[in-house]
Amino acid sequence: MKKVDLHSHVLPDTVLDLMEQATDPELYKAKIVRRDGKRYYSRGRNQFELEPEYHSGEGKVEKMDRMKIDISYISTGPQAFCYWQKEQDAARTSRAVNEGIAKMVAERPDRLRGMASVPMQHPDLAVAELEHAVKTYGFRALEIATSIAGEELASPRFRPILRRAQELDVSIFTHPENIGATGRLDCYYLTNLIGNPLDTTIMVANLMFSGALDELKDLRFLLPHAGGFTAADIGRFQWGHQVREEPKALTRTPPLSLLRRFWFDALAHNPKAVRFLIEQVGADRVVLGTDDPFDMGDLHPVDNLEKVPGLTDAERERIWWKNAEEFLGGGPV
Repeated sequence: MKKVDLHSHVLPDTVLDLMEQATDPELYKAKIVRRDGKRYYSRGRNQFELEPEYHSGEGKVEKMDRMKIDISYISTGPQAFCYWQKEQDAARTSRAVNEGIAKMVAERPDRLRGMASVPMQHPDLAVAELEHAVKTYGFRALEIATSIAGEELASPRFRPILRRAQELDVSIFTHPENIGATGRLDCYYLTNLIGNPLDTTIMVANLMFSGALDELKDLRFLLPHAGGFTAADIGRFQWGHQVREEPKALTRTPPLSLLRRFWFDALAHNPKAVRFLIEQVGADRVVLGTDDPFDMGDLHPVDNLEKVPGLTDAERERIWWKNAEEFLGGGPV
């Protein structure tokens, strides 16, 4: 059975070139450093080598072979969201990302698929870029940050983008952006260890309690990092909706009935946690996700899935590829 990774990142040469050529340091809030014949991404304390799997289709496939992955849906790393950019720069950046991803896919169309990126801070431009990516490259999924420049994805401001994605039958992959220093999380890498899963959970709560999911009844969402704390906290969401007025001010739909609007990757770094996730959300809502090539990724996703207690053949088939197919709206992955 094929193994399909829905959470795999890249930083294509098209956008790396823009970052390297930028004369305004605030345009990308980062720089590309060349040292000893290698390229490095540098933004404050966040620095890493841009190895081939970041920007080369062949390089990505070589890494996939080592991880036993057959097909990867590649999406930009959050370093290229750039939701602070003004219209012209934002349009150029998102187009460069999509062109670069399409070029990587074209290198290995047998193994790679693409996800779109759009300038969410400019909804009209975002809709236009989404339509372009779907028509030109055939992308079936759109990656969006869990919040946009501090504003919730559930905000009415972004509803036209989500509505258009639903009309185009495009699935949504949400991913936390780089979370900056936030007081108590500004130590021990907690901005990632706690901040990223927390940001996803906050987004889910807002989508549920705002009524956005009531309006967008057919839109499919994928959550990374095992959905953050969503599966563990859904009972608290449900109870709060019953006993408090605030959670049901905009919707009477119980959170538990909305949980299956989401798919979750199995990137929990703990086999027992993946078993808990399966029991909470259903075996038909869990997919493979590696977070490659970042340091919090899983280098052995297939082998680690085998460590999940009581994993059945039916669950294995669903998580390896079948759920990915359904998340993407049907048809072959």
